[in-house]
Amino acid sequence: MKLFLEHGYNGVSLNMILNACNISKGGFYHYFKSKEMLFNELMEERIFKEIRAPNELLNGNISTQSKISSLIDYSFRYIAEIKHLIGEDDFFGIYPLLFQGVINNKKLLRKLKLLYESYIELITKILKEGINNGEFSGDFNPRKMAYQLIFSIEGDILVWSITKDFNIKKHFDLTYDNFLKIIK
Repeated sequence: MKLFLEHGYNGVSLNMILNACNISKGGFYHYFKSKEMLFNELMEERIFKEIRAPNELLNGNISTQSKISSLIDYSFRYIAEIKHLIGEDDFFGIYPLLFQGVINNKKLLRKLKLLYESYIELITKILKEGINNGEFSGDFNPRKMAYQLIFSIEGDILVWSITKDFNIKKHFDLTYDNFLKIIK
């Protein structure tokens, strides 16, 4: 993972991997068919292994506002966990690396699309529930607002991964507060 973080997906050659791991080309190909397959495995192990939309938020007797707040808190906790797992120095490179590696990687792109879609569906269901129970105004399209929330969170993460001196929790809370102002 360190090579990909230091040099970017396209900047890592097979020879660099072989030298860093001190293995032969045959040893590498015994386990992986390509650099792309190795990258997929690393991303699966480090990033996608635990990530999922927390659908349990649909259950229970908490307000829809609390469900959205819990979803944002879940996202923050997940990011903090990834940061802890791979280390602070490497963490800030993971977000740009993920998108760099996804560009030509159909398997990761599909997985990322499914992940985003699961979040969009979850948020859309929560928003519809809020409209039906009178917590939210209904003067908005729930699916479009679900995208808006995801875009806001992803924007916070992107800026945080670039600047590194950005209070991500504070911005997640601000995103939540602004989102509520729009939908109430």
